[in-house]
Amino acid sequence: MDFRAFGGFSLGTAGPVHPIIAAPLIPLRHGVAVADRADNWYSVKTLWYALKKYQGPLLIRGARLDGPGSITFGGAHTLGFLADGGTAAGKRGSVGMRSWPGGTWVREPGCYGFQIDGSGFSDVLVLSIRGPVPGEPHSS
Repeated sequence: MDFRAFGGFSLGTAGPVHPIIAAPLIPLRHGVAVADRADNWYSVKTLWYALKKYQGPLLIRGARLDGPGSITFGGAHTLGFLADGGTAAGKRGSVGMRSWPGGTWVREPGCYGFQIDGSGFSDVLVLSIRGPVPGEPHSS
């Protein structure tokens, strides 16, 4: 799929639910995101989506893998996890896919894992989040 309009990349997964991570307009390795900083949190614009063929429930959780630290989801740093009961929930896009726009919020840069569970699948993804460097573009 083409994610240029979103300005990011999709983290690969074999399952039907994927995140698109906003990436700055600088060359970075796949799987690395530059976060904005506000209110003692770092945030990365994130769009979770389910392929049209998957209409079941899902649960998305996250954890820091390389040390202590908090991770939350949503439009602000308020959701400890994302959950959807199935076909009636989630925002429907023009191509019929369910999506959950918002952000990934962390207290400190580092290595983070996401666990995505649904009917008949469980996937784990890893994302390195680093802080902004003065003068370089970032995710907003």
